[in-house]
Amino acid sequence: MVEQLERVFCGRTLSKPLIYLVSSQMITALIALLLGKATALCIAPDEMGRYNLAYVAMSFFHSLLIVPTISAFKAHLIGGNPAPTISFYGCCLLAIYGIALTITGILSWMLNQPSLLLIGLVGVGQGFYALGKEYLTINALHRVYSRVQIAYITFNLLVLCIFTVGFNWRTATDLWWIALLLNASFALITLSYTKPTICEFQLSIKPPAAGITNDQIKRYRKYATPLLNLALWSALANYADRYLIKFFMTDADVGQYAVAYSVGSKVVLLVAPLITYLTPAIYQMSAQEASDDLIDAELMRYLRYYGLIAGCCCLTFLLFHKLIGQLLLAEAYAQAYLVGPVIAFAYLFLTCTHILEIKWYANSQTRLIVWHNSIGALSAIGLNIVLIPRLGIIGAALATVGGFACQLGLCFYLFKNTAHYKLKRATV
Repeated sequence: MVEQLERVFCGRTLSKPLIYLVSSQMITALIALLLGKATALCIAPDEMGRYNLAYVAMSFFHSLLIVPTISAFKAHLIGGNPAPTISFYGCCLLAIYGIALTITGILSWMLNQPSLLLIGLVGVGQGFYALGKEYLTINALHRVYSRVQIAYITFNLLVLCIFTVGFNWRTATDLWWIALLLNASFALITLSYTKPTICEFQLSIKPPAAGITNDQIKRYRKYATPLLNLALWSALANYADRYLIKFFMTDADVGQYAVAYSVGSKVVLLVAPLITYLTPAIYQMSAQEASDDLIDAELMRYLRYYGLIAGCCCLTFLLFHKLIGQLLLAEAYAQAYLVGPVIAFAYLFLTCTHILEIKWYANSQTRLIVWHNSIGALSAIGLNIVLIPRLGIIGAALATVGGFACQLGLCFYLFKNTAHYKLKRATV
């Protein structure tokens, strides 16, 4: 068994899918840069700041309620009969979305803030879109995944241009309507690819076939509970800087930082095809009880290639930040020109941790992920409090670099010394 896995996963057998993913991601990255340019030209910094602060809050609740459930679903879907897993996690997601949307609707009515319900609906669309993408990832449907990614970013660009230029939709609320149209449309598109799975879910959901067992609850709780803590720490590491900038500065400064952050975080586009390629392979290796040494060697091999390529891209961005800033943004966002490459280096560190984390997600060792994320969050918050009053938004960017660097350092240490903690794999 191990020899077969070595030939399949450590050889060149799966190189064509990776090449396809990288090629399609380059197209996605180009369109994403055009989207950033259009946003900078059409949306004022203060409106972007207000939109981003609300978007950060929505993203936090999404990561707290939905991401742990989807991650557990992926881990438990590999191997065995998928029907009970589909039934259980389908019920979980339906319950979470139903309760969340009901609460959001009540708050929207009580506070006379219709935009709250709008934001809630965007969150539901985003969640189902994420669920559909994860289904494509875990089933190694790389071509479909890539086409959906390209279509999503292209549609986003077209809708933004049509409504901002043609209908003068340029406020924060207008951006939420655009987001709702985008996410709802692509939630339906991605879920259409899961039609066989959905049919199986519908057949298995009838009692007593869909009866929820204590074993399912225990496995879900064991896998997802650490991820609830992870959501909190990740939100603090990634989003606390926006609220600290708002506390010390203005909405316009938040907008400047948000746009720069968006450009710098495009480093994620470099790692996305690699993670999409490695995730099903590592999950299958774990399910077939491949040795940790074999898994470690596979991840480290690709990490070295990624670090070299992404590091060169970040360095080039820093050296030509003014020219690239003028090309990708607008003069109204001149303060963001230098912030972008600093954030790019921060995301270089963060995406390296994402590659290493695949092993722990596959092995259900999620508490290790919480450890290094908590250190990264605490480091970033401390540096933000010190640097933002002194350096402004560039201080927030430097604090993000420091926090993610600390996170990567601890992640790499844990990755190399996992055996010392005598963590047994959970049965999936």
